[in-house]
Amino acid sequence: MSPKVQDLSLYTIGHVAKAAGVGVDTARGYVQQGLLSPTSRTVRGHGLYSAADIECLRIIYQAKAYGLTLDEIVELLTLQEDSGRREQARARARRRIVVLDRKIRKLTAIRDAFAALERQRRENWPVTGCPIIESAQTVFLAKHQDP
Repeated sequence: MSPKVQDLSLYTIGHVAKAAGVGVDTARGYVQQGLLSPTSRTVRGHGLYSAADIECLRIIYQAKAYGLTLDEIVELLTLQEDSGRREQARARARRRIVVLDRKIRKLTAIRDAFAALERQRRENWPVTGCPIIESAQTVFLAKHQDP
């Protein structure tokens, strides 16, 4: 059995983006946000990326699709680079579940308000008494009250 040979090839941002299934502008955005860094640079200063960076880019893209924040993605990547323990990853997942459950409750309330409005089915219905507007006003006032 021969030892595994590490891929030392370097690629442009365009190649890395295409291989990861994301747009070049998306990949550049992740570089600007500090989520992805070039492994090396050409003499003209263009970033060059490794095969590992392709996988990193896939992880970043999927994490963004899951709704993770920039800080959470950095934590995730750091955990992966530092060979973190599964318990650390599970703790992060549990925290994310709490946040998602909170968002789901809020979105469900908004959906229910729209459904109630739709059931009214009144043409020329006055805005006064609209549950959506009243709910928005209540939330706005609660956030902007003096302590």
